[in-house]
This record gives sequence, structure tokens and C-alpha cells, in this order.
Amino acid sequence: MASFSSQKITFTGDGAVAISYKTLLDDPRSLEPSIEKAFGADPSCLGLIVVTDLPDDYPAKRERLLKLANQFASLPESTREKYVDAISSYSFGWSHGKEIMNGRPDTLKGSYYANPLLDDPQVSEEERLQYPWYHRNNIWPSKDEEGIDGFEDAFKDLGRFIFNVGCKLASACQSFASSYLMDNSTSLVSLLESSQTTKARLLHYFPPPTATNEPETEDSWCGTHLDTGRLRATPHLVKAGKPTIDTGIVSRETFAVFMQPNVDKVLSEDDTFGSFSRKIFAKHYDGTTM
Repeated sequence: MASFSSQKITFTGDGAVAISYKTLLDDPRSLEPSIEKAFGADPSCLGLIVVTDLPDDYPAKRERLLKLANQFASLPESTREKYVDAISSYSFGWSHGKEIMNGRPDTLKGSYYANPLLDDPQVSEEERLQYPWYHRNNIWPSKDEEGIDGFEDAFKDLGRFIFNVGCKLASACQSFASSYLMDNSTSLVSLLESSQTTKARLLHYFPPPTATNEPETEDSWCGTHLDTGRLRATPHLVKAGKPTIDTGIVSRETFAVFMQPNVDKVLSEDDTFGSFSRKIFAKHYDGTTM
């Protein structure tokens, strides 16, 4: 096993492992020590890696979509509710106040979910019925919805860019990840590129209330949780900042792309990805997916 101290590993100011996008493209094998340091079992491993030096057009893609997230969340509630899909456990289209975090509905953030790669998953009718949170068709705002011009295009543009970077990273992780997988007959990249379950989540964190009787917590904007994954999973949260005279009332927008295998992928002796994710959805949506 490589020694962390004997290898050149770059860190962000907050202590996360950082790798260059150029190196990821040109010399991925040189990143193996960084990948082990990011995702290994040592207590110092954080379970995340930061890709730096992204292409020049990335900031514009990101800014475009995150502004649209704020604009969508600012639409009248009656308009937003047109894009809610209860059948998928609110995992396509708009979702607000449906997810259970720390035992109560999470009302401080709203999410817009879609598969950025596929509008119509190519799966059997049985799979559509069994796993609607992955296999429903995308729901997009109407083209004539005022104030959110280009929403679908911006969502897909950034989602596909992130997915492609993720596939490059998955390829670089292949050697390290092999010991965590039940079946190494298929590469990580092949699992991801053939998957019908990729899901992107565009999040808008509503400005926190200026006055409340609730005690302040570290995870006031998003409860402490683990994302699903087969490598190291580190608890994380989002804390809301307090409005000040200088900052005023502040919201937060972000975008996550979850790169996942198909539902029949075997994860352990007891679970496929489909059965595993069913348990996760039941936990966060009050058992409505069971």
C-alpha cells in the first residue's frame, strides 16, 4: 500500500484532496495515491475529492443554472406545484417539504430532480413500476414559463458536463475501487455509462427565518446525513448563515449529480442497488416507497 507521506498529494485549504482536471485527462494513473488518500479507510480520509482547473466554460454553465434555480424557487407556489410528481416519491420535478431529515419534513430547501442524460429511461414496464424514483420520464418546466427561460437546456448542459468529469474520475478510481466491488467483470465507467438511474438534483436553500424559537444547530439548512456510496461515506451537513446588515437575506443554490448503477447491480449478498435504494427512500420519505 502506498504511503500517503511519500507521495505528492495536493490539498485544498480545508484539507480535501485536490486533483487537476488536466492530470485526470492526461495521466490518471499518477492520481492513485490521491484517490487512496481521498477514499481510503484511514480516519484522515474525508471521502471526497476536488477537481480543479476545470475548462474555462464551466463557471458560466454553473452560474447560468444556479441563477435559474433561484428564479424557479421564486415562482408562485401554484406554478411550482405543476411540476411535482408524487408517484416517484417526489424524485422527478419539483420537491419541497417532502423529504424527512432528522425526523421532520425539510422545508428549508427545495429541489428539482431530473436525469440529465435521458428523458425516457429504456427499461421494462415492470422496472418502471418497481422503481419509479429512477425510471419515470423527466418533467421539465413549460417552454413558455416566464422567468426561467432555458431551464431544461442549462440543467442538461451542466449535468452532462459533470457526468463526463465523473466518468473520467471513475476510470482513475478503477484500481482502488476493485476491492470494494462484488463483481469486477465490468468497469466502473461501463456501469455508469450504461446506467438508466443517473439523477441530478438542483437545490435551492430558502433564506432562513430571521426570527425563530427553534434552537440554532450546525445542520440548520440540511440535516446531517450520508449519501449512498460504496467507497468511504462521510457525514455532512449544511449550516445556514445568519443575515446581517451587510449580507441581507441570503439563499443558497447548488447542483449535485448522483452517478449510480442500474437497479439490478448486485452490491452485496443481501442487496441489489434497487433494493438498497428502496430502503434509503423509505427512510427519507416516511415509508411511502415501500
